[in-house]
Parts: sequence; structure tokens; C-alpha cells
Amino acid sequence: MTQLKDLSKRKIQVQFMMIFLFAYAAFAVSNTQILPFMTQIGYTPSQRGLILSGSALVAMIGQFLFGYLCDKYKTVKKMFYLSTILFIILVYWAYSVTQVAFFFHLISISLMSGFFRILFGLLDSWTIERDPILRKNFGVIRAFGSIGWIIGSPLTVWALSKGGYGALGLNVAILSIITLLLGYKVGDAQKVAHQQPIKLVDVKQLLKTKQYVVLLMILLIVNIAMAADAYTVVDKIIKLNGSASDISNKWVIQAISELPLFFLGSLLYKRFSAKTLLMVGIFMFVLRFLLSAFATSVNQLVMIASLQLFTFPLVLLSSKLLVDMETPGHLKSTGQLLGMAVYMSFSALVSPLISGFMVDWVGTNNTLIFFGLLCVIPLLLSLWYKTMPVAYTHQN
Repeated sequence: MTQLKDLSKRKIQVQFMMIFLFAYAAFAVSNTQILPFMTQIGYTPSQRGLILSGSALVAMIGQFLFGYLCDKYKTVKKMFYLSTILFIILVYWAYSVTQVAFFFHLISISLMSGFFRILFGLLDSWTIERDPILRKNFGVIRAFGSIGWIIGSPLTVWALSKGGYGALGLNVAILSIITLLLGYKVGDAQKVAHQQPIKLVDVKQLLKTKQYVVLLMILLIVNIAMAADAYTVVDKIIKLNGSASDISNKWVIQAISELPLFFLGSLLYKRFSAKTLLMVGIFMFVLRFLLSAFATSVNQLVMIASLQLFTFPLVLLSSKLLVDMETPGHLKSTGQLLGMAVYMSFSALVSPLISGFMVDWVGTNNTLIFFGLLCVIPLLLSLWYKTMPVAYTHQN
């Protein structure tokens, strides 16, 4: 991968920080109101579940397809720009009908939320593949995404107070256009030359790589548990007579707690291997779920959310680097987005079903214990994975 020549490393890093800031603010405006929007219209829980499952399915297919197209045509930036334009249109479309129209919203919200996840992956791939210095400092760059999310959440409330759900599309459009303008002069991902045109059969090379497959198994189980936190812990807060502000406080504390380790990401890479960071993050998920299971008050659950400091950032940062390390040079985007389709989108599809069934069957506390013990499986797998040599680079 060639080094940057047209811009200083410091300048390019700052540019990507600003891109993440405005992109994630746009994501927050569009995404945080999906459930309240459907609830206010009058959709039942089962109808909302079907629509959210549709979005996960769109993301699974779209992440794989766009990752393949990025490698085939050796561009991530153009795919990101195309997807952003489609995303703006889809936000306007999804929020344009404010009455029950199930099949309309099944299609429109599924596409909108699906492209929201696709853009996550494309932006990560563009950053990681642009230059090694950006991959090394990805944590700091991603921290500005969390800041953007924190800014976007209250901006959404303001937009709703001024113009209702119809105003969300305008705010997403403004933030997204700023994102595209910030990235206009930033170069594309640096793709590795490949002798033959990339075809779908090349994906078999990924699926035959034992390290890549084991890593995806680890990340899939962790993300199923991680997604369940959004449902099961919130459900317990409600059962303990928690208010909407208590639930909001949980999300705010989580977002703020992510920032320190994102900013310290490059230092962590220097001191510890990515595999070690992954194991620590998984262990802390075990602890977090068990503590949540035995919590007896809303305040305790809200404070336990601060363990996000040691869970999500460590898993995210290590997963991006490890997937890159276990992927051949000419399939970098495919490796990242196929991975996200498996461990993020598929988990978003099945986790609500599992958690909902478990809560009805054994109750909230036992469900939290179940997910805590479930994380022991990827922890044991990661011990095995740690002994494997890296597939395609000599980093560790």
C-alpha cells in the first residue's frame, strides 16, 4: 500500500476525523427515531420486528455486494458517495408517510436502515485502506464518530420540534452533503493490483482461510450478545419502573464511555496485540452481562453501562485490524464488509428473536446470565485463535 504523497499524514487524519463527525451525526439523526416513529404511527411490536429484520437482511446482502464491488472496481470512495446519495433519498422517502402503510415502510425503512449499516462498513474500509497511518490511528478517527453521534442525537430532537419527521430528511441531507464535501479532495482507498479481474469465486479464498472463519465465528457470537444488550437491559430498566430519561442516560453514558479507548487506540496497538485486546473486550462483556443480571436498581444498570469503556471499543478496534490482517490484499473491502454482514447484520437479525424468546421463557435476569455465559464461547475460541499465525501479514 503506497504512502500518502499529496497530503500530510496529519492533515489526512484530521480530514477523516471531520468526515466521521458529520457522517455519524447524519446516521444518528436518521436512525435514533426509527422505533419512536413506527410506535407513534401505530405499528405493533411484531410489525416493528419484521421491519427491523428486513433492514438486517438488506444490510447483509448489501454489505457483501458493495464489498465485492469495491474490490472488483478498485474503489471505496465512489461506492461511499453513491450509497450516501441513495441514503439521503431513502431517509426522505421512509419518513414521508406518517400513517400505517406496512408494506411501504417494510421496504422504505428496511432500505434506509440497511444502507445506514452499509455506509458504516464503507466508511471504515475507506479509512483503513487509504493509508497505513490511518489504520494505525483508526481508534482516534472513530472516536469522532461517537462524538458525531452524541451531537446528532439532540439535533434530532430539535429537528422534530421544528418540523416533525419531515425535517429529518433535510437535516440528514445537510450533514451528508457536508460529509461528501469534506471527502471531495481526500484520495480513494489504495487497492492492491491483481493479475486477473476479481470474480465472485475469489470470495472462496476468504472462506477457505481458517483464521478468517474462526475470527468471524468469535465476532458473530459477541455481536449477538452485544445487540441483545439494547433489548434486554432496556427491558429490565422498564420493569424496574425506569423512565425514558433513564434509558436515554444509559445510551449517553455508553457513548461517552467509548471515547477514551478510541482516542488511545494507537497506543493500545503499540502495547498489546489486537488478539489480546479482543480477549479482554470479550471477558468484560461476560462481566457486564452478569453484573446487569444481578443489578437491583435502575441506577445500577445505568452505571454498569459505563463498562462500555472496556467492551465495545476493544472489540471494534481489534476486529477491524484483525479482519484486515486475515484478508488477502486484493480482497480487503470484501473481507471487511462480508465480515460485517456476518457478525453485525446477521446478529441484528437473530438477536432480537433470541432475546425476546428468552425473556418470555426464563425472565430478564436469566436472559442476561445466558448472554454473559454465551460470551464464554468466543472467549475460549479466542484462546485458540491466538495460537494461529496471521494469514496474510506479519502484524500481531
